Amino acid sequence: MIKCPNCWAENKPNAKFCKNCGAPLGDESNTPATTKATTIMGTSTQTQGRSKKKAVWGISAAVVALALIGLYFVGRANYSKDKQLAEISTAMKNTSQDLSPYVTTDDSSFEVSSNSVLPLQKYYQAHPSKANELISSFQSSAYVPHSKDKISLVTSGRYFLIYPKYKLMVKTYKPTVKTNMPGVLYVDGAKTAKLASGATKLPSSYIFGNYSFKLVGPQHATKTAKAAVDGNTTVDLTLDSSQASPSASAASAASSSKASKASSASSASSASAHSSSRSSRPAEGTKNDLWSSDQNDELGDDFDDESEDDDALQDQSYDFHYMGDKFDTVTSGRFPAAFKSATVGGSPVSMGWSWSSDSTYDYRVVAVFNDDDDEVTYVFAFNKANHPVVLVDTGANHDAENHTYSGSDGKPNFNVSQNQAAKNAFNDAIND
Repeated sequence: MIKCPNCWAENKPNAKFCKNCGAPLGDESNTPATTKATTIMGTSTQTQGRSKKKAVWGISAAVVALALIGLYFVGRANYSKDKQLAEISTAMKNTSQDLSPYVTTDDSSFEVSSNSVLPLQKYYQAHPSKANELISSFQSSAYVPHSKDKISLVTSGRYFLIYPKYKLMVKTYKPTVKTNMPGVLYVDGAKTAKLASGATKLPSSYIFGNYSFKLVGPQHATKTAKAAVDGNTTVDLTLDSSQASPSASAASAASSSKASKASSASSASSASAHSSSRSSRPAEGTKNDLWSSDQNDELGDDFDDESEDDDALQDQSYDFHYMGDKFDTVTSGRFPAAFKSATVGGSPVSMGWSWSSDSTYDYRVVAVFNDDDDEVTYVFAFNKANHPVVLVDTGANHDAENHTYSGSDGKPNFNVSQNQAAKNAFNDAIND
């Protein structure tokens, strides 16, 4: 007998349709029992698949959550306010570190770089207690930035979109330079502007910090000064009138007669470091077969130009001295007396001011450029064969207090300079 899968009525074995409900009759595999079993098995398989997927997603979510939690705590340790302030404090007081990533300014045109923030570092390296006080104020929960502060703490973006990124907001200023003669201004060794006599407010902005200023006036008369630049800075670069030639004095004091200016220039005697007496310098326009007064100016200008592209020279500030000048140097002693005791490469030589090829000196000196701060002295001379040579004394082992200098015998010791910029400047002046 065949049971109807629809109404369960019994039918003959060869019946094709149910005699009770008319439903078609088929194999036993189509019976409700078989269909039900198949349905149950399929449902069970699908349920197991969904369970496995849920388990995989759950494990993945747990791993991601643990990773995020770990990153949060690692980030909090490395990017906390105290951690960032500690790094800022260290860089502020150490010029060998790059402070620029932690600095922004109130002037959008000011280019923040490792070099441009060095004056700020120089200031706090010289005053570490002030840096510590400033950082302590930033750490206080009561700290609030003020627009009048030279330096304030601000947030600038976030690390990983979570942790505030702290920076120093540093004010910029435009200092005033006062001088009695026209000249070229150098700030930290870089040629900055041409100044007229009087007080000039510089057009460029300078970040708060320590700077070195130098004015090169007529006949390369120089004046240097160091100052901390803030809102009230005036740098006095008044040149000594004895440093300028009569024609330069005339330019700065037209009301004085030529006779009185000549008398004033000839009355100058000696000077301390960073200045010189030029009473016996040859008059403008004087020349000989090796050198001329015009080449003095050319050498100074060419040296300045070469210094701008030379790493060894650009951060130094030189005083220029020419034939007839009397001056002191930390490196080699008092000139021109130092010429008499100087050695070259450890060997005694004869050396002195001279523009003539007939001179009996081993080295006929036409110019000396000196930087006491960095203890470097360059001597520009012609040797016995009348070939130009640049000598240098770096002042190693000198003892200025006891008047002993760089040589093993305590005398000034020069060596042939390998600085290409200095040699280029000398050659350019000779060929102009």
